[in-house]
Amino acid sequence: MLKDVLNTLKNNGYNSIIFTQDIEESLQNEEKEYIEKEFLKVDIDDVRSATFFALGKENLHNNCIIIVNGEEIQNILTGITETWFQKLNVFVVALYSKYDDIKTDFLHRVMPNIIRIYDEDYRYYENSINKAIKTNYPSLITLKHEIKSGQYNYENLLKNLDEILNKQDEIILYNHNKEIETKKYNLKNIEAKYKYGIISKYMGYIEGSKKKKILCIPAKVFLLELNILNNRYINENFKIILFNCNIDLKEKSIKNWANSNNIKLMKAKKYDKDILYDFINQKEATILLMEGEV
Repeated sequence: MLKDVLNTLKNNGYNSIIFTQDIEESLQNEEKEYIEKEFLKVDIDDVRSATFFALGKENLHNNCIIIVNGEEIQNILTGITETWFQKLNVFVVALYSKYDDIKTDFLHRVMPNIIRIYDEDYRYYENSINKAIKTNYPSLITLKHEIKSGQYNYENLLKNLDEILNKQDEIILYNHNKEIETKKYNLKNIEAKYKYGIISKYMGYIEGSKKKKILCIPAKVFLLELNILNNRYINENFKIILFNCNIDLKEKSIKNWANSNNIKLMKAKKYDKDILYDFINQKEATILLMEGEV
């Protein structure tokens, strides 16, 4: 169904597609090949930035489609509101793993054209899309589509932390792939749909705390919130472990940010109790850069 939607838009002059974070991994090979052949593809991880980028493209008369994970749809609101004010018809295609997850009522004010596609004859929906194209407002199409979970297994890290953390301490994991019970310290999981603002929320959470609260996230998620490091309230409680740094992070991209905000950077190739102990007990804000997977 996604290919049918894109083909309708292409036939009406929409020639650019913006992929947001992790979307391409969820597409079928046939869909990827079609997009590579027929569209100019742009990768912008941040949904918020992607929306404003599309607004700029529309102002240059380059009709644009944004493909997003439906769980992150709330993050388009600011950019789409500006698009609505400027009367530009950006198309957002939101992919959902389940129909029950589709919740778009909050967008009706700024997206008058919301088309929910179900597993029926596409020709019925094609007429609605063609009508939406002729309006001067942003449009949303929702589709059921397989979404890769992007979950992570933290067992190796947690095993190494068992002898370091105390019962009152806490480790916060991003999108952990299964429940783990531990009596040695507190464990919290943050689902991927809440990744936007994750660093600023963490900073508020640790403010004034006397307990250790360690955040562990992939580097690519950290980069969505890099500007938050410019914050006067960062203190020694600030302890973040970043993994997949060799794939998603160039050290120089955060080195200046860290240095100018008195954040220490540590590096390691694998989890080691001595390294983790040294990291956790630093008397200053510290980020541990792990080269490999969690």
